[in-house]
Amino acid sequence: MDISSAIRIAVRVPAYYEVCDDGRHVGHSATDFQLIRDRDTLNLKDLTADVSKRVCPGKNQGFNLCFLTSTSKVIPV
Repeated sequence: MDISSAIRIAVRVPAYYEVCDDGRHVGHSATDFQLIRDRDTLNLKDLTADVSKRVCPGKNQGFNLCFLTSTSKVIPV
C-alpha cells in the first residue's frame, strides 16, 4: 500500500450486550478505533471482517455498519 492510496476509517461502537450460549448477558462498553486500509483494494466484506474482530457479538447476533458523511448524514451500508 502506498501512502497516496491509504484511507483511515474511524469506527465507533456503542455500548452493547453480548448474549452468550448459556443465556448470560455480558456488557461491553462503547469504544472507538481506527483502521488504516488501502482504498484500492478495500471491499465491504473485508471491512466487516476487520470490524468484527474488534467487536464481540454473540453467536446469534450481528451488527450493522453505517457510513457517516462529513455533514453527519448517516447512510446504512
